Amino acid sequence: MKVLNIRDIARLSKVSVSTVSRVINDHPDVSPETKARVKKLIAEEGYIPNTNARHLKLIREKQVGLIVKGLFNPFFAQIVEIMEKELTRSGFSTLLHYSQETKNDIDILLEKTLEQHLGGLVYLGGDFDAPSLRRLKTLNIPVVLTSADFPWEERNADFSSVTIDNVQVAFDAVSALGRRGLKKIAMLSPRLDEGNVGRRRIQGYEKALSAFHLPLDPTKIVYGDYTMASGYAAMGQLMKRHPDVEGVFAASDQIALGAAKCCLDLGIAIPGEISIIGVDGIDCTRYYHPRLATMAQPMAEFAGYSLELLMKQMEGVEPPRRHIRLETTLIEGESMTGGTP
Repeated sequence: MKVLNIRDIARLSKVSVSTVSRVINDHPDVSPETKARVKKLIAEEGYIPNTNARHLKLIREKQVGLIVKGLFNPFFAQIVEIMEKELTRSGFSTLLHYSQETKNDIDILLEKTLEQHLGGLVYLGGDFDAPSLRRLKTLNIPVVLTSADFPWEERNADFSSVTIDNVQVAFDAVSALGRRGLKKIAMLSPRLDEGNVGRRRIQGYEKALSAFHLPLDPTKIVYGDYTMASGYAAMGQLMKRHPDVEGVFAASDQIALGAAKCCLDLGIAIPGEISIIGVDGIDCTRYYHPRLATMAQPMAEFAGYSLELLMKQMEGVEPPRRHIRLETTLIEGESMTGGTP
């Protein structure tokens, strides 16, 4: 017989995980009807919540959750590796969870925090709107959103964050192509339903075209996802639509790597016939030939600042939340044509 967890109780009761938690902890902000229904189901299913306060306190003091959005992301993998080493060195246990792309990010946070009795949590990636950010207050533990996307004007004292400006990073990447005299610049982007990061990078692409007085042609934006396979397919579509394109901004390094392989297979010389630049600065860009240009994100700083904010808050040294925006660095590589850098 399956042992039910709090998520199962929420699903069977047709309420949220946080509502089940409030019922278990006898919070007054749950209607009597809902409370009775949930308690009845808990009794029927034999669900036993772990409510030993001393036991939970001991666990929480040394238990940190790392949640990563998406199953395969080499950029996040490098950040996680740095974090895990530092947490282990500092005597903390790490609960690592990779979330599916299709799940709601705030629900994942609530679910894992309540299930695993975490003392602090770092969420890598993800999209959070204003209502989701307000729900973070119900977690009652330090939370750091790392390389996540949310409306910057909605940052508040319920969470900390370490991010980049996704509009600016795209603007800088496309500007690197524009400064080299390229006029026909296209973009390979994740689909709009993949999250707000893609939307913001499209905004940066459009802003850079405007700054260089270049026309915006929507057919020069080809959509896919963040994988190399998608980059390969998108580049093939782009070449059919616009065989005379001179420069390509890929919204991630994985997309750029796939695009570069497509060019190789089509006999298109990089950078002789086309220039390509990505975003992230993952290790494999250094070993591709030609070495890919990229807007490198500071992975060590992402990991370091995220853990510093989390540890200080868990220790009660720095209760107020902080929001840090990091700068990216242009790595010119060998995949952009010459000219004025």
